[in-house]
Amino acid sequence: MRIFADSHNDADHRERLAESPQHRKIAITAPRAVIALASLRGGTGKSVLAVNLAAAMALNRRKSGILDADLNGPCVPAMLGVKPFRMVPMVGGIETAGAALGLRIMAANLMPSADEAPAISFLNDEPQAPAEHNGPQEVAYGRTLETLASQTRFGPVDLVIVDLAPGLEHLYRAARMIELNGIILIDRPSGAGPRAARGAAELAASAATPVLGVIENMIGFNCDSCHSVRPLFPMAGALGDRFETPVLGRLPFDPRMAESAERGTPFVREHADTTLARQITEIARHLETLLFPANPQREVVTAARS
Repeated sequence: MRIFADSHNDADHRERLAESPQHRKIAITAPRAVIALASLRGGTGKSVLAVNLAAAMALNRRKSGILDADLNGPCVPAMLGVKPFRMVPMVGGIETAGAALGLRIMAANLMPSADEAPAISFLNDEPQAPAEHNGPQEVAYGRTLETLASQTRFGPVDLVIVDLAPGLEHLYRAARMIELNGIILIDRPSGAGPRAARGAAELAASAATPVLGVIENMIGFNCDSCHSVRPLFPMAGALGDRFETPVLGRLPFDPRMAESAERGTPFVREHADTTLARQITEIARHLETLLFPANPQREVVTAARS
């Protein structure tokens, strides 16, 4: 079974991509809520944050799953110690892989014959609305994302986090294709951050998907001995200060986060007493109040899912 179909002549799929974002959105089966983590460029730590937010939810007794939508470089399985394996296609859907803390995960490299799949590459991280392209690679990417979103069986989980590939065009496609309760933007401090974030928010609004907030990652190095956070990049805090969307967190850099990911262990469990782990846990708790309010009539999030 091939993942990336030879689909450059699939006119029907092209027509579906061109339809209004309010029609034919895919509802990922079973979870109570689905959110996407998006970044406008690589190197923001988005995937490792997706893993640890899901892990923090699980530690708070929320069953969680992750859909790794970075089809060229899926890394979520490795961050949770799950090795790619050959699966047998299942009638009625694709079974997820189990990981630490009961997390359910799916990624392109866990799909049948994933080792035979050609790479898909269309890189454009400029903060502007992308044109709708229907070349062979883009259509193949869309078909694969559609397969992952529509056929993966996560089971009765509370939350699925869709970890998008970096780039505005991936956010654009996912927001139009998948029913989402909200989007979280991840970035590291930079002068271009606010402009890019505004562009992302406009795209999300056009697809009737709320932006739940932004997370500024790696704002500085957490110095345990001097009890302070020293800036790593210029213009730290620019994104949250200039962009009128809730700042869910400003997270320091901790090299142990990368070490935990290399070992396939969630950082929030292995280093629960660190500043970074406590902040991620607090963000997870805040998301929980947004997505699963005690009184549904007072729900804060305007869910796109019906």
